[in-house]
Amino acid sequence: MADLSGIIELHREHYRKGVLNNLFFTTLHLREYHYQKQKNNAFYHIQAINLPFQNFEFNYLP
Repeated sequence: MADLSGIIELHREHYRKGVLNNLFFTTLHLREYHYQKQKNNAFYHIQAINLPFQNFEFNYLP
């Protein structure tokens, strides 16, 4: 399991109490695939809610 504490701590000034934070991850391959699919398919934009990015939600408690 990866330790995300460093990147979370680096951006701590942007977090607010009581707000659910999102941290998104992707790979170069998934990102290129997403943009190529979007370029080739006008209807893909409508389905953009299903992006191939990993999502990590958290509350920041210092």
